[in-house]
Amino acid sequence: TFTYDAVTPMILDVPGIIPGSVEVTDGTGSIVYVEGIDYELVPFGELLELRVLPGGSILVGQTLDVRYRVVSDPSLDLLTVTHISGGGWRGTNGLLLWYHRTRQAQDLRRGEGLGRIDQATLQQLNVGVDRRTWRIIGTLYDRQSQILPYRTARIQASMTLRPSRRLGIGLRVRTYRTTFPDLADKSTSRLAGADVNYQTRRLSLTGTLEVWTDRILGRRGEYVRGSVVVKWRFRQFELLGRWIRRYQNIELSGRDDRDEIRLIVRRHFR
Repeated sequence: TFTYDAVTPMILDVPGIIPGSVEVTDGTGSIVYVEGIDYELVPFGELLELRVLPGGSILVGQTLDVRYRVVSDPSLDLLTVTHISGGGWRGTNGLLLWYHRTRQAQDLRRGEGLGRIDQATLQQLNVGVDRRTWRIIGTLYDRQSQILPYRTARIQASMTLRPSRRLGIGLRVRTYRTTFPDLADKSTSRLAGADVNYQTRRLSLTGTLEVWTDRILGRRGEYVRGSVVVKWRFRQFELLGRWIRRYQNIELSGRDDRDEIRLIVRRHFR
């Protein structure tokens, strides 16, 4: 379970998640969000990060329940126990400090090699300034584990301009560096993006352009993505349309240039 605050990255801290098995809903389970429309899943080393997409239906402050399946052997019986603690402080001037700690133990109760197979501790520290029109946030991760330890440092900054009541412009940059002690390797990423949003009572139109580069396990990638999202609501029905233009050039994999169009019709029950 996550609470989306547009500040804290949402990491699915379990390796081996099966592609296509992730389901994201609101806290009540009545609204199912759509990958590629409301959110996207981005590789984070051997893990996945859930990122909210501009123009979707996920708003700041919403509680998100995430369900997924992982690669496993049905003959095994695995017990996972998780303890979560943390807290934070936010000043009236926008300064914030937030700490989160998760301890997770996994014990094999049936199959070969009975006993504890992993014990992981994830610590996360956010420090920054979050004002009404701009924010700068620094995040430190430290994951100690028998399976996949890593350390990540991330800095993100964003600014929102509001030329009129219906028009909004957003600018953002993000950079991070992840080291994997067991692999003697590192991953880096740098992103710059801009959003333009026009909104009336029934219609929302959002255009997004993102450019980023990354280097994951020694392979460099270059990416450009543009998208247009149209959202129209009438009574209990909502029509969502997203057009995405992608370009990527990954070392040893070549280039990929594609268009993607998605149309979704939702009905909201009261």
